Amino acid sequence: MNRKYNHRTLTLTLILSLGMMCCLLLGAVAQEKRPHYMHALADVRYARAWLYAPGSTSALGAEHEAIEHINKAMRDIQRALADDGKEPGALPPTDANLKHKDRLAKAVALLQSAVKDLRGEERDKAARDRQRSASRHVEEALRATRQAIVDSRD
Repeated sequence: MNRKYNHRTLTLTLILSLGMMCCLLLGAVAQEKRPHYMHALADVRYARAWLYAPGSTSALGAEHEAIEHINKAMRDIQRALADDGKEPGALPPTDANLKHKDRLAKAVALLQSAVKDLRGEERDKAARDRQRSASRHVEEALRATRQAIVDSRD
């Protein structure tokens, strides 16, 4: 009987250990859910930083419109991320001495990257709606930033 008890205890311990490992693994997978949102959020936040330089009066017209769309896209992306419990990362610094057209070019590149990130497949309907909304806002911010480049040439 003692042997049977040990065998049962060993089997139960093994089953519980496997169950705990599965839970930990599923938790780790859940943490990596929607990494494209994190990339898109980082890109649009950094693009906004390039569009709005402290002490600059250049955030007018099309640039202001781009910043407004970026803010809306950020809210949509953050709502999608709230489901995952992820926090957005810190931004790298921007170069305040960079020429206006170069800041706009950096913002365009970041917004293009965000558009690609937001085109990923999304199965959750609520997140899909936020994803589409964020994507539309990023595309509008991209359009407005390109317009700001045209306006700066005039």
